[in-house]
Amino acid sequence: MKSVALVCVIGFLALVGDCAFADAGSLSAKDNAVLTAVLLHFSKSHHSAQYNPRGYIGIAPATRALSDAWTDDDYLKHRAKLNPPGPQSAVTSYVSRNRQSYRLADFPQLGAVVRVDAAERQFDLGPDFKGPLRTYVHLRVPGYSADGQWAYVSFDYLWSIHGAYATYLLKLIDGGWVVMATDFSYAV
Repeated sequence: MKSVALVCVIGFLALVGDCAFADAGSLSAKDNAVLTAVLLHFSKSHHSAQYNPRGYIGIAPATRALSDAWTDDDYLKHRAKLNPPGPQSAVTSYVSRNRQSYRLADFPQLGAVVRVDAAERQFDLGPDFKGPLRTYVHLRVPGYSADGQWAYVSFDYLWSIHGAYATYLLKLIDGGWVVMATDFSYAV
């Protein structure tokens, strides 16, 4: 009887755990290509201020949705100053697409450098600077320009006990996504 009850409780907890992802979207092949290009660039960047350069980049298992308290106009006014700035339609698409979360279970692994964690990590004050983690990222999905040639994406990450965010503008060139501009902003 106890084992049946335990199985029922475990089954119920598994269902409840999946409720957080019940309305999560899925990544497209295009999203995977853009995010792969972004993360490969981010992992090699000397400007992203990652706190443990010998560790790996951990990715939260789902994207972080944008705040409903901010309107599309608020995000457009406070977007990063990229050069070139990129099309407004890409930023509008980014804001619209990121009003929900997306599951990253199907995101391709990038070897030992970047990997999606099975569960979201919790940090009380900050990351463990002596552990194997280089930084921890909460991704968002890209927004695309009306012509499909530009991608805009921004995400949060840890660089110390404070947070930071990275913004990328990419262009589709000869069938591949190329980073055209970046902006890294840090809380000090």
